[in-house]
Formats: sequence, C-alpha cells, structure tokens
Amino acid sequence: MNQISNITDESIQRHVLIFDRGEAVVILRHLPTVEMWKMRVEYNGDYIDGVKLSLGTLHFRHKNWPFDIAVLATDNTGIDPYRADDFASGRCKLYMVTPEEMIEIRGGDVP
Repeated sequence: MNQISNITDESIQRHVLIFDRGEAVVILRHLPTVEMWKMRVEYNGDYIDGVKLSLGTLHFRHKNWPFDIAVLATDNTGIDPYRADDFASGRCKLYMVTPEEMIEIRGGDVP
C-alpha cells in the first residue's frame, strides 16, 4: 500500500496519484457540519463522487479500476475519520491499494 501523504486539515484538497497504470485525481472534502470526510476520484475519463471515507473497506468495489483507497486508524478506535485534522495529526492514514493487495484484502480476485 502506498500512503497518500501531505493531507492537511484544509476542507478541500486535491491530490494527484501517479502509478504504473496512469494517474488518478483525488479530491478530499471535510464536511464539518456532519463530521465526515468524502472524496471524488477521477481516473481514465471516469469518476466516482461523494464516497464517504470509512475504515475497514475498499471504496471502489463496483469500479473496474486497477487501484482502490483504504483508510487505516492508528489509534485502533475503529472510528471513521471525522475531524479536520484526523489525517494531518496521523490518527488516520489514507492509502492507495494495488491490484495484488486488493486480492489479498478481499480473499480472492473479482470475476
């Protein structure tokens, strides 16, 4: 897994992920009123928008993309990211997951 670093406590952020199969644009949004993080991801002319960042899941199961996004909490509370500084403080970490890692996490390949 490759950590997506340089996430700040800004409410809207844009990150470009460059990898061997192209590049993806990730736009992160912190919504303080409802205490949650959401993202929009653009890849290869396609996009997915409004995805809530959650622990313990892959986020693009219905997309046939060669990567996914995973969120891990370093404090072992099991609480999804909700504060503006959750990533900047290191409480949560955001990762880009490779196809091989997706197979390992899911326990098998997607048909």
